[in-house]
Amino acid sequence: MSDRVSVFSLRLRTVSVLSGLMPASAALALTVCGLPSAFAGGFEIPANGTEALGRGGAFTAKADSPLALEYNVAGLAQQRGTHALIDNNLVFSRYRFAREGGDSFGPYPSVQADGSRPFYAPWFGMTTDFGFFERFTFAFGIYGPSSIGQRTFPMFVSDESGKLRPGPTRYDVATTDLLIFFPTLAIGFRAHKMLDLGFSVQQASAQIKLASATYAPQSLPVFPESAACTKQAEVAGCDSVTRFSGTSYDNYLLSLGALMHLGRSVDVGVNVRSASNLGIRPMTIRGTVAATEPLYLQGAGIGAEQMDGEFTVWLPWVFRAGVRYGQKLGGMQLFDIELNAVYEAWSWLDGTDHYLTLKNPPPLVNRGEPLTITLPHRYKDTIGLRLGGSLYMPMTADAGVTMRMGGFYDSSASADQDLRLDFDTLAKLGITAGLGISMRGVELNAAYSYQHSLSRTVTSGELRIIDGTTGQPVRINDQVAPAINNGTYSGSTHVLSLGLTLRFDEWRTSKALSSQSL
Repeated sequence: MSDRVSVFSLRLRTVSVLSGLMPASAALALTVCGLPSAFAGGFEIPANGTEALGRGGAFTAKADSPLALEYNVAGLAQQRGTHALIDNNLVFSRYRFAREGGDSFGPYPSVQADGSRPFYAPWFGMTTDFGFFERFTFAFGIYGPSSIGQRTFPMFVSDESGKLRPGPTRYDVATTDLLIFFPTLAIGFRAHKMLDLGFSVQQASAQIKLASATYAPQSLPVFPESAACTKQAEVAGCDSVTRFSGTSYDNYLLSLGALMHLGRSVDVGVNVRSASNLGIRPMTIRGTVAATEPLYLQGAGIGAEQMDGEFTVWLPWVFRAGVRYGQKLGGMQLFDIELNAVYEAWSWLDGTDHYLTLKNPPPLVNRGEPLTITLPHRYKDTIGLRLGGSLYMPMTADAGVTMRMGGFYDSSASADQDLRLDFDTLAKLGITAGLGISMRGVELNAAYSYQHSLSRTVTSGELRIIDGTTGQPVRINDQVAPAINNGTYSGSTHVLSLGLTLRFDEWRTSKALSSQSL
């Protein structure tokens, strides 16, 4: 929708012919509406990290690897020596939409986000006590949210007869290409043999590209074909393709964690990750907007090659809690089972409003002065459950195999009327499995996850095409054009993960012992 912003600004230029200043602003606002959902619950999917993925994302009360940076920073305190971890997720995702109704070509065809290539998501972390500190462990990591950063819905699709026709999803979103990553510094502290504490600070960086189509309901005598733009909605010749590209690097998040060891068998963990910038200010993404001229209005001056703009979005407060039961033999973990709950508190952000600001709009928009538009968004608080565990089978004194299994559930972040296509915010169920092989301080892990998005049929959608000359929904023959997000949504995701963990002190000790035996 941020794309619509440019389109609207374009329309604002058309306003130079039609005197429609306010519309452009409204249109711009719509363009931005698509981006916020990038951060809604449902943007992230379980789970980052190969070991955690194999356990269904249940890792908050275990947190005994560098993955503690994400799941529970207090878990760092139980890691002695120096550890390094690199995990790699490959995400194969499908998101489908069968829109209700049809156009002059017939019923709308079902469309699917282009999943021709997997989305690659690496995770790196390192922990150390520097061989000196007995109660402190320090850590560094860099990773992104467990998410699908790229989706493409076609602007034009082929129906069953092979005829090329306008895509039914083009007014919502055509392309999302997101890169979000969190450079992280953390410290864990063993306050007591029964209590570990942790703290981290993260810099949140974002590089974002979006594209969509927007509508120009203008009829100008000098462009005879444009008459169709005011007689019916969704005429492809009245569309403008808009693109937003922006970056943001001046944001931070904080995390606090606690891990309680209740005897030899039970661990309880809690972790809180703050909203972006502690909820004091949102993430501000600065960039440019460009838009093409509608085919039926070529030469009207509606297109814009570049406008400076910025819009703001939030990352929510995230609360994790977990309880874990396990059995050890000779200090070695034989098996464990863990239950986690994850809560995303969107309601703490006062309605999750977002704002779009045009820094240098055309002269006819707000007299050329910067213009800020409020973009309300209605995300719901989300609840997720993760259940998983592992079974360790020793092979030799310093080698063994670990089998993992898990499952998870996430509630939907969107009500029916707000459901859209930029991100899959449907409720989700998933199952996972994993395998680890460890020997002399080196551990190789593999995991697989299948996630099913529970399909929903929307009949009360409220997403509509906006008239850029009025800032209101497009009206044809004095009737509001139908909503564009009614229909059936469904999706599925497969995740393959491979990871490597090095425990340097253990590896060096094993190597030294091997040398002595020789």
